Amino acid sequence: MSSISQAIDNFINYLRYERNLAENTLDAYGNDLYQLKEYIFHLAEDDLKHLTQENIISFLQSQSLEIGSFTQMRRTAAIRSFTKYLAITDQISTDPAFLLSSPKTSRKIPQVLTIEEVEGILNAVDLKAKHGIRNRAILELLYGSGLRVSELVGLVFSQLYMESKMLKIVGKGNKERVVPVGEYALQFIKKYLIERGKFVIKTKYQPFVFLNNRKEPLTRNMILRIVKAAALRANITKIVSPHTLRHSFATHLLEAGADIRIIQEMLGHKNIETTQIYTHIDIAYLRSVVIDYHNR
Repeated sequence: MSSISQAIDNFINYLRYERNLAENTLDAYGNDLYQLKEYIFHLAEDDLKHLTQENIISFLQSQSLEIGSFTQMRRTAAIRSFTKYLAITDQISTDPAFLLSSPKTSRKIPQVLTIEEVEGILNAVDLKAKHGIRNRAILELLYGSGLRVSELVGLVFSQLYMESKMLKIVGKGNKERVVPVGEYALQFIKKYLIERGKFVIKTKYQPFVFLNNRKEPLTRNMILRIVKAAALRANITKIVSPHTLRHSFATHLLEAGADIRIIQEMLGHKNIETTQIYTHIDIAYLRSVVIDYHNR
């Protein structure tokens, strides 16, 4: 039999080129499967014959106290997909994870900012700082258009339609959607592009809208630092990330009366069930209002 390592590499390539999964998902699956391989390697050797139901269950049990329920659920899903792929491609005779059940997990309601808190974060950006205009444009897009971080760092000029005030976004699974760009975001994007036009940029990076000091595309970590710095300047005590602005975008639309299927389309959710988490946020918000303002 071949090694588990080689089988994992082949599986990840299959997911990348045949299934078109996002790089973040590929990284997570690869990390999960290589941890399984390392666990089995300590028990025996790097060979598919040791990829047994007993060893898989033992691995998951050894991890159960160290990781959260969501990570445990994803790790189980990664292993089940991997072993199913191996069985279908005749690399193993039987699927050792076929009867493996996924752990149940409750859907966590994400952190959401109030409109006032969002305004505070946006206005906290020092526009006179070196990258102040760029950072304000980034924050306006994250909140005003509900973009994922990966969608923002990969944004290229061919997706930006300034005259029609729209973005064509390629989201998870290469699914395309069109989202509007607000007036504030457009205003700061235009100002940023004037600054950007003063620099010499390598040909391969010219298509990307947002660049760093080295005139290269920004990273996810850089976006996170920009958001956290603005939240700190605004004295926001909540834990704030780029995704918090996306959650706030959807919640504020729902609170204003937007149809949930429109919100689903703007967020790029495949299933309406994913978007319905925001109905729970809205109920929680209404409950908090009653508690704060009702005399009973």
